Amino acid sequence: MTAGAAAGFMHIFLGGYIVHPLQALLDYPVASAALGLAGFFRSKKYSGIAVGVIANMFSSVLSGVFFFSSYAPKGMNVWLYSVVYNGSAVIPEGVICGILLYLIWPRIKNLS
Repeated sequence: MTAGAAAGFMHIFLGGYIVHPLQALLDYPVASAALGLAGFFRSKKYSGIAVGVIANMFSSVLSGVFFFSSYAPKGMNVWLYSVVYNGSAVIPEGVICGILLYLIWPRIKNLS
């Protein structure tokens, strides 16, 4: 989680899009650190990926609702807009992580 938060802060310093300090925290270090929750599920790796992705999504959706709701099409629910917008990036990342885990884990699990 610490590495994720550090990566999020690094993203801010290297050109993150900031409209408010709380938005910067939710979109970058908090969302990235949330992925580290997967480490608490060592025996259930796919569940860990799901928890990390859901926590990341939660942080991103909150940021979207409170700081980017003006971008939602007129008449569209801002929560739905934020879920669809953020889900279009977060869900594919989670699927890719699951695929990579499936492909790589059998090769590296015997190294430790």
